[in-house]
Amino acid sequence: MKVTVSVARRVAAPVSDAWVGKLVEGALRGAKAKAVKEVGVVFVADEEMIALNAAHRGKRKTTDVLSFGNDGAWVGENAGLLGDIVISVPQVKRQAAEAGKALRDELALMVVHGTLHLLGHDHETLKQEKEMFGLQKRILKRLGYA
Repeated sequence: MKVTVSVARRVAAPVSDAWVGKLVEGALRGAKAKAVKEVGVVFVADEEMIALNAAHRGKRKTTDVLSFGNDGAWVGENAGLLGDIVISVPQVKRQAAEAGKALRDELALMVVHGTLHLLGHDHETLKQEKEMFGLQKRILKRLGYA
């Protein structure tokens, strides 16, 4: 599966566009996604993430990752646009430090997690959490992130 992964950097992130693309493609393959042509990944600072989280989830605080899926309005040649993953690099840095993990490992988790959300996976219930996190763990392991 060849997917176009467009990466935007509104804040520095210590990973290459190719690395991000491999993670998105690996997550799509692991979730057996079909007909996906494009995914966007945006690295932002806390301020932008706070604004997005407040506007879309009613929470006035930062978060690590948000996913904004295609609402089905895209047709024709844009029909394969899955959506955008927005990642707060400062929040992910804090989480990595707190967990004693490498920043790259935590960023890999956020890219895979965000991709799964775009595909409709969620963790609102215990059953959903078990399914999504199990799939996420399998994908990350296949990609070399245990």
